Amino acid sequence: MIRTIDDRVLDVLRRLGVCLQVAVDYSELDLTDVSKLDRADEGLGLLQAGARRAGIFVKEAHLDSREVQSLLVEGLPVVAALADGSFWILEKRVGKNVEACQVEAGVSFTVLSPRKLRGLLAKKPRLFVAKRELECSSLSTAAAHASHQHSHASHPAHPKPLRRVLALLRLDSRDVWTVVLFALVAGIL
Repeated sequence: MIRTIDDRVLDVLRRLGVCLQVAVDYSELDLTDVSKLDRADEGLGLLQAGARRAGIFVKEAHLDSREVQSLLVEGLPVVAALADGSFWILEKRVGKNVEACQVEAGVSFTVLSPRKLRGLLAKKPRLFVAKRELECSSLSTAAAHASHQHSHASHPAHPKPLRRVLALLRLDSRDVWTVVLFALVAGIL
Protein backbone atom coordinates (compact mmCIF):
# COMPACT_ATOMS: atom_id res chain seq x y z
CA MET A 1 0.00 0.00 0.00
CA ILE A 2 1.47 3.32 -1.07
CA ARG A 3 0.82 6.16 1.34
CA THR A 4 0.86 9.77 0.26
CA ILE A 5 3.11 12.32 1.87
CA ASP A 6 -0.02 13.92 3.38
CA ASP A 7 -0.82 10.70 5.24
CA ARG A 8 2.72 10.36 6.55
CA VAL A 9 2.85 14.00 7.68
CA LEU A 10 -0.51 13.61 9.46
CA ASP A 11 0.85 10.56 11.30
CA VAL A 12 3.94 12.54 12.32
CA LEU A 13 1.79 15.42 13.60
CA ARG A 14 -0.43 13.04 15.55
CA ARG A 15 2.60 11.47 17.24
CA LEU A 16 4.05 14.91 18.04
CA GLY A 17 0.73 15.91 19.58
CA VAL A 18 0.82 12.83 21.79
CA CYS A 19 4.46 13.41 22.79
CA LEU A 20 3.92 17.06 23.65
CA GLN A 21 0.50 16.48 25.22
CA VAL A 22 -1.05 18.95 22.83
CA ALA A 23 -4.74 18.55 22.17
CA VAL A 24 -4.64 18.44 18.38
CA ASP A 25 -7.87 19.31 16.59
CA TYR A 26 -7.76 16.86 13.70
CA SER A 27 -10.25 18.92 11.69
CA GLU A 28 -7.57 21.64 11.51
CA LEU A 29 -5.10 19.15 10.09
CA ASP A 30 -6.77 18.98 6.70
CA LEU A 31 -3.68 19.71 4.62
CA THR A 32 -5.33 19.63 1.20
CA ASP A 33 -5.39 23.43 1.00
CA VAL A 34 -1.65 23.85 1.66
CA SER A 35 0.07 25.59 -1.24
CA LYS A 36 2.30 23.78 -3.72
CA LEU A 37 5.24 25.80 -2.47
CA ASP A 38 4.80 24.38 1.04
CA ARG A 39 4.41 20.87 -0.40
CA ALA A 40 7.83 21.03 -2.02
CA ASP A 41 10.97 19.72 -0.36
CA GLU A 42 9.73 16.16 0.29
CA GLY A 43 6.87 17.19 2.54
CA LEU A 44 8.96 19.13 5.04
CA GLY A 45 7.18 22.39 4.24
CA LEU A 46 3.92 20.48 4.66
CA LEU A 47 5.13 19.25 8.05
CA GLN A 48 5.90 22.79 9.19
CA ALA A 49 2.59 24.18 7.87
CA GLY A 50 0.63 21.39 9.56
CA ALA A 51 2.55 21.83 12.80
CA ARG A 52 1.68 25.53 12.89
CA ARG A 53 -2.00 24.65 12.51
CA ALA A 54 -1.74 22.08 15.30
CA GLY A 55 -0.10 24.52 17.73
CA ILE A 56 3.31 22.87 17.55
CA PHE A 57 6.51 24.81 16.88
CA VAL A 58 8.88 22.85 14.63
CA LYS A 59 12.36 24.15 13.86
CA GLU A 60 15.12 22.56 11.83
CA ALA A 61 18.37 21.98 13.72
CA HIS A 62 21.75 20.38 13.11
CA LEU A 63 22.27 18.01 16.03
CA ASP A 64 24.56 15.19 17.02
CA SER A 65 23.57 12.14 19.05
CA ARG A 66 24.32 13.74 22.43
CA GLU A 67 22.30 16.85 21.62
CA VAL A 68 19.37 14.74 20.48
CA GLN A 69 19.44 12.77 23.72
CA SER A 70 19.63 15.99 25.77
CA LEU A 71 16.56 17.35 24.01
CA LEU A 72 14.70 14.10 24.63
CA VAL A 73 15.53 14.28 28.34
CA GLU A 74 14.02 17.78 28.36
CA GLY A 75 10.82 16.37 26.85
CA LEU A 76 11.28 17.77 23.35
CA PRO A 77 10.74 15.20 20.59
CA VAL A 78 12.93 15.26 17.49
CA VAL A 79 11.70 14.43 13.99
CA ALA A 80 14.22 12.90 11.59
CA ALA A 81 13.19 13.19 7.94
CA LEU A 82 15.11 10.75 5.76
CA ALA A 83 15.79 11.17 2.04
CA ASP A 84 13.55 8.19 1.20
CA GLY A 85 10.48 10.08 2.50
CA SER A 86 10.19 8.21 5.80
CA PHE A 87 10.11 9.94 9.17
CA TRP A 88 11.41 8.93 12.58
CA ILE A 89 9.95 10.58 15.65
CA LEU A 90 12.43 10.28 18.51
CA GLU A 91 9.99 10.56 21.38
CA LYS A 92 11.76 10.12 24.69
CA ARG A 93 14.82 8.71 26.35
CA VAL A 94 14.49 5.60 28.50
CA GLY A 95 17.77 4.86 30.24
CA LYS A 96 20.38 4.98 27.49
CA ASN A 97 17.87 4.01 24.82
CA VAL A 98 15.44 6.14 22.83
CA GLU A 99 11.77 5.32 22.24
CA ALA A 100 11.02 6.06 18.61
CA CYS A 101 8.25 5.82 16.08
CA GLN A 102 8.87 5.22 12.37
CA VAL A 103 6.36 6.54 9.84
CA GLU A 104 6.74 4.96 6.43
CA ALA A 105 4.23 2.51 4.92
CA GLY A 106 2.67 2.45 8.36
CA VAL A 107 3.46 3.51 11.89
CA SER A 108 5.78 1.26 13.89
CA PHE A 109 7.27 1.69 17.33
CA THR A 110 10.73 0.65 18.40
CA VAL A 111 13.48 1.31 20.92
CA LEU A 112 16.79 2.54 19.56
CA SER A 113 20.04 1.80 21.31
CA PRO A 114 22.70 4.54 21.28
CA ARG A 115 24.45 2.67 18.47
CA LYS A 116 21.27 2.46 16.36
CA LEU A 117 20.60 6.14 17.01
CA ARG A 118 24.08 7.05 15.77
CA GLY A 119 23.43 4.81 12.73
CA LEU A 120 20.19 6.66 12.02
CA LEU A 121 21.91 10.03 12.34
CA ALA A 122 24.74 8.82 10.09
CA LYS A 123 22.19 8.71 7.23
CA LYS A 124 22.20 12.53 7.46
CA PRO A 125 18.47 13.08 7.98
CA ARG A 126 17.06 16.56 8.33
CA LEU A 127 16.28 17.01 12.02
CA PHE A 128 13.45 19.07 13.45
CA VAL A 129 12.94 19.89 17.12
CA ALA A 130 9.31 20.14 18.20
CA LYS A 131 7.79 21.95 21.15
CA ARG A 132 4.47 23.47 22.10
CA GLU A 133 3.72 26.69 20.28
CA LEU A 134 3.22 28.51 23.58
CA GLU A 135 5.03 26.96 26.51
CA CYS A 136 2.68 28.73 28.91
CA SER A 137 -0.46 27.42 27.21
CA SER A 138 -1.11 24.95 30.01
CA LEU A 139 -0.77 27.77 32.53
CA SER A 140 -3.25 29.97 30.68
CA THR A 141 -5.69 27.13 30.16
CA ALA A 142 -5.51 25.92 33.75
CA ALA A 143 -5.89 29.40 35.15
CA ALA A 144 -8.82 30.17 32.87
CA HIS A 145 -10.60 27.00 33.95
CA ALA A 146 -9.96 27.81 37.60
CA SER A 147 -11.54 31.22 37.19
CA HIS A 148 -15.20 31.36 38.16
CA GLN A 149 -16.09 33.96 35.58
CA HIS A 150 -18.62 33.10 32.93
CA SER A 151 -17.33 32.95 29.42
CA HIS A 152 -19.15 34.20 26.38
CA ALA A 153 -18.36 33.22 22.81
CA SER A 154 -17.05 36.69 21.97
CA HIS A 155 -15.39 37.37 25.33
CA PRO A 156 -13.51 34.47 26.94
CA ALA A 157 -12.96 34.38 30.70
CA HIS A 158 -9.67 35.77 31.96
CA PRO A 159 -8.08 34.61 35.21
CA LYS A 160 -7.66 37.16 37.96
CA PRO A 161 -4.14 38.57 38.45
CA LEU A 162 -3.69 36.77 41.78
CA ARG A 163 -4.52 33.42 40.17
CA ARG A 164 -2.01 34.10 37.39
CA VAL A 165 0.74 34.93 39.92
CA LEU A 166 -0.03 31.80 41.93
CA ALA A 167 0.02 29.70 38.76
CA LEU A 168 3.44 31.14 37.85
CA LEU A 169 4.73 30.43 41.36
CA ARG A 170 3.39 26.88 41.12
CA LEU A 171 5.57 26.35 38.03
CA ASP A 172 8.66 27.34 40.05
CA SER A 173 7.57 25.85 43.37
CA ARG A 174 10.72 23.76 43.75
CA ASP A 175 12.92 26.85 43.40
CA VAL A 176 10.72 28.84 45.76
CA TRP A 177 10.96 26.14 48.43
CA THR A 178 14.73 25.98 47.99
CA VAL A 179 15.00 29.72 48.63
CA VAL A 180 12.67 29.46 51.66
CA LEU A 181 14.75 26.61 53.09
CA PHE A 182 17.97 28.54 52.52
CA ALA A 183 16.48 31.61 54.23
CA LEU A 184 15.41 29.51 57.23
CA VAL A 185 18.84 27.92 57.59
CA ALA A 186 20.57 31.29 57.21
CA GLY A 187 18.20 32.81 59.78
CA ILE A 188 18.92 30.08 62.31
CA LEU A 189 22.68 30.41 61.92
